[in-house]
Amino acid sequence: MTLERLLRDRIKDELEDAGFAITHPEERTELRRLLGGPEGEALVNSASRELQQVLETGQPLRELSSLRVSGRAKTAYSTWKKMKKKRLEFQQVWDRSAIRVILDAPSAERAEQLCYEVRDIIAQMWPLRDKQKDYIGNPKSNGYRSLHLVAQRAGQPFEAGARAFTPLRLPLMSWLPELRLVVAEFLLTTIWVFVSQDAALSATACLPSCGRRTGGPCPPPTLNVQVSLATGFAAAVACGLTFAPKGNLGGHFNPAVSLTLGLAGAVPPARVAAFIVAQLLASLLATCLAMVVVGRPCMEDNFTMMSDIMGPTMPRLLLFTILSLVIVLVPLWAHERQGSMAVPVLVGFSYIACSLAGLPQLMDVPNLLRSFGLLLMGVRSWNMCWPTMVGSIFAALLAVAADRVVFAPDPKREEDSDEEDSHAM
Repeated sequence: MTLERLLRDRIKDELEDAGFAITHPEERTELRRLLGGPEGEALVNSASRELQQVLETGQPLRELSSLRVSGRAKTAYSTWKKMKKKRLEFQQVWDRSAIRVILDAPSAERAEQLCYEVRDIIAQMWPLRDKQKDYIGNPKSNGYRSLHLVAQRAGQPFEAGARAFTPLRLPLMSWLPELRLVVAEFLLTTIWVFVSQDAALSATACLPSCGRRTGGPCPPPTLNVQVSLATGFAAAVACGLTFAPKGNLGGHFNPAVSLTLGLAGAVPPARVAAFIVAQLLASLLATCLAMVVVGRPCMEDNFTMMSDIMGPTMPRLLLFTILSLVIVLVPLWAHERQGSMAVPVLVGFSYIACSLAGLPQLMDVPNLLRSFGLLLMGVRSWNMCWPTMVGSIFAALLAVAADRVVFAPDPKREEDSDEEDSHAM
């Protein structure tokens, strides 16, 4: 821990304590009495020194590259905040004081194995309560790995934790995993939008501006089936390439899906924003590629013909909202709630079914990205595109509301204060 962080945390604690003394003076006085004041600090300091001596002389831990044992007593404000947040009585707060063991070994795997040996040593020194959390064997979704134990010394409970040393990472390095996800989302969305648009252009090659004439009606009767199958197959492939059960690794290729998962708390807000920006840019790139392949006149005539047979605006808005709701509920429920390995197949079938249902009226698939690039390139007008944008937002809000009604809030998505206390050391 750097001196800068020590000073910052000390100032933060003092400011919080000063504010707590003004806003809740009686609670602060009582909690300081229960925490033991200087006696509580002395307890954790003596326990830290005792554990440090035992670990340094222990035979199993001699292969360590580094070892640091630190302790702290919980402040009155942080104790009060945890009691309010989790609705606990003071006797239910086990981490009134805490000891953290941070160790390093020649390999990260060996360091984590030694964490379990530290646990056994602590169990020999002090009695343990049945309040253990193994975040090494079962790491958190954000990568946090540590052991949390509740021990008792001199009749007072305290928390003891052990984790492997985490090397310092440069700010750019910490963004690389997220950057890879965003780039993957951009590439997959580009492919999906291009396949969807190209399927429609190929099916309407009967237009003179598209380079050749074909007999029969224009557009052909098979237009809806061709576009739906191409769209669904591309969706299944794109989702399958990034699928991991409850992994939230992308493969959304739909702003409504990203927005829904963000509002439901399944994807961090920063990742949602990055995904949506990548998707919109991918829609523009895919439209440009399609325009290079078939030419602008062919594309303009194609979508002008489709706009002539579109239904009225308000029914299109309602239909697009309903179909988009089905599209976003598949990843929200089948993926996020159940983690089913059949999600890519379900996503593909949902696009096929919704496209078949919507194309006769919408002349579009239930995904605004197919129209967004066309709008920016001047191929489609705002009046033709705004129902898809508004419908996507409505669908996301309705999906989150339906999720709240069908499923109770998931406690696993709430941040555990144990991790915050560990990083505060």
